Amino acid sequence: MSEKKILLVDDVKIFLEIQKDFLRFSPVQILTAYNGIEALRTAALERPHLIVMDVNMPLMDGVTCCKAIREDPVLHSTPAILVITRSGQDDMESYKSAGCNAILHKPLQRREFLNMAYKFLPAIERREPRVSCRMPVTVETSSAIFTGMSHDIAMNGLYVAADCDLESGSEIVLSFTLPMGDDKVTVARGRIAWLNCGGEDTTKGLPRGFGVEFLEITGEDRLTARFNDLTEFVTSRRVL
Repeated sequence: MSEKKILLVDDVKIFLEIQKDFLRFSPVQILTAYNGIEALRTAALERPHLIVMDVNMPLMDGVTCCKAIREDPVLHSTPAILVITRSGQDDMESYKSAGCNAILHKPLQRREFLNMAYKFLPAIERREPRVSCRMPVTVETSSAIFTGMSHDIAMNGLYVAADCDLESGSEIVLSFTLPMGDDKVTVARGRIAWLNCGGEDTTKGLPRGFGVEFLEITGEDRLTARFNDLTEFVTSRRVL
């Protein structure tokens, strides 16, 4: 099966790099363009399965380009997502009339970007690789402090095994030491992404607990490097 293609269009390189980073675990071919004219040329040549395009660009803006895509006999059915700023809400009708399939807002958020792209291109991978990791985790809520045990960890969050009463969406502070031998404590502000506390929604194979999405991490560069070390450690020894 041939690899699916996604075309990212923005005149600012850093925004393209951010989107490419969001897609780093997705088995798709990433194409880029810096304006609407270049996007049309690339789309005609490569036939992407999804186009994510900024509205404000030189030479040809995203709205004009989207209209051209809808009028093209070959490209007319290609899903197109327009990326706008919050201040551009007043032009929503013009975006819709251009034929876009969906709207995303800047600054782009990883979860929102991947969930939206997945709707039109199921090859998009919304989850980051997780590794088994058992370590004590101190959890601080607005009203209590308790200790749980991590079950697995990813770059964007971890799962904590604990029997406690929490609400989905609430913010907490986590403190933990990765089992790499240097005893450095990582402190992370997080959000309860999902609960696994019994009932119909219980995920089999996981202990009671909750999944946490990291919002802010102390020493994030260090954690990124050490997560790679941890992944290698688990892969080679298969124990923790």
